Amino acid sequence: LIKVGDCDILIDAGVANKGSTVSNYLKNKGVDDIELMINTHPDADHCGGLTTVLNNFAVEQVWISKDTSKTSAAYKNFIAAVGTEGLTAKQPSVGTVFTYEYLTLTVLYSTYVSGDSNNSSIVIMLEYGSFKFLFTGDAGESVEKQLVNSGKDLSCDVLKVGHHGSKYSSSSSFLNATGAEYGVICVGAGNSYGHPTS
Repeated sequence: LIKVGDCDILIDAGVANKGSTVSNYLKNKGVDDIELMINTHPDADHCGGLTTVLNNFAVEQVWISKDTSKTSAAYKNFIAAVGTEGLTAKQPSVGTVFTYEYLTLTVLYSTYVSGDSNNSSIVIMLEYGSFKFLFTGDAGESVEKQLVNSGKDLSCDVLKVGHHGSKYSSSSSFLNATGAEYGVICVGAGNSYGHPTS
């Protein structure tokens, strides 16, 4: 959740059975509507909870990954909920910007990689004044390499560590390019994937 004044932005919402947890959290934070909802990529652990959030809150805009090939129930339910709310999901391109007062959200990467939903993740830079926060979804090392080679300014204060801290993300060249002081890893304790890796 990114909250600036009356503007609320939500990036992903866990698996389907966490939708109520996320919705209750948003209500406790005083969220009444969501200006921008972003699903970084169609995996169930990122899109599942968004369906419940859509049912509980008015949402103005939805951004989704260019990978719409998933046939899981979680993703189908999410896309159906977007339609039920009368919304059309937008697939943002690199350079797409969302602004509100002193906040700027810029899409740094948004590419469809066939058969690879993780590397089809939307990567976003949040800037608020001089503060910068980089959100990477589940993008892996190949995407990190493209971002570094693109010459884009990847410097940030906080990095949302890619792919739950797995061994497929957080290459040294990418970490060096971000220069982040803090890293946030979104991961459950004792998960079957062994994330985060040492």
